[in-house]
Amino acid sequence: MADIVRYQVMPPLSAEEYQELYEDIKANGVMVPIVVDENEVIVDGHHRAKIAAELGIPCPEEMIAGKSESEKRNMAFTLNLKRRHLNREQRRALIAESLKADPQLSNLEHSRRTGASDKTVASVRSDLESHSEIPNDIPRINSRGQERPSSYERSASQPRREPVEPEPAAPEQTESAEEPIGNIINSDDLAELNQPVEKPEPHKTEPRAEAITSQFTSAIADLNRVLNKFDRITRDKNFPRNKEKVAAMHRSDLIRAIDELQTIVDNTN
Repeated sequence: MADIVRYQVMPPLSAEEYQELYEDIKANGVMVPIVVDENEVIVDGHHRAKIAAELGIPCPEEMIAGKSESEKRNMAFTLNLKRRHLNREQRRALIAESLKADPQLSNLEHSRRTGASDKTVASVRSDLESHSEIPNDIPRINSRGQERPSSYERSASQPRREPVEPEPAAPEQTESAEEPIGNIINSDDLAELNQPVEKPEPHKTEPRAEAITSQFTSAIADLNRVLNKFDRITRDKNFPRNKEKVAAMHRSDLIRAIDELQTIVDNTN
């Protein structure tokens, strides 16, 4: 089978993880078919294929056809992320592999592919660009195949400034013949001039913004309420038989939340 590790996007299994998988396949065979393309190149299931070959047992396959290189990598990331538990360093390494493979994709596309936040993807991209591991001047391609300059994602995070329109020029004054005083100020004008002058309303000051520490304390209180709710859910007697469905629906959301919280922790060091 040629190019067997072309789509091996995940970090290698530890010795303990590999041995655990080896013993499971030895006892039960390969339960989940590996995924190959029309050229028999493995897209998902490298370790299962290797162990099956070592044991000399059949390895079921599922073939996909007509996929681009980028689509195959997307599939490899998606299928593997559902089964692997990665720490923060491994996840950043995974993002780096995704960026190196497809630097032309937008940060949002890499975020969807790896389950990380687009801010984390931007941070990893910046590190790779600073070490010249990926180019920093190539256009970005979004999910609809639209091309945008590399500066677009950087400028998108900056506040938009509205153009300032120049003040209209004052009309030119022209000289005119003097008019008699009686034609300029009459009795009605004098009555109007004698009206009491209205005092302008006092200037209203904008309320001061809430202190950052108070905002953070409020956010922590909200976070604790959410964590308590998750604790009640996981203690529910019905949770064990529904956890696989929950994982399929929301595992990437939980991973992203952990990643965001870890970024906040790093920023407070």
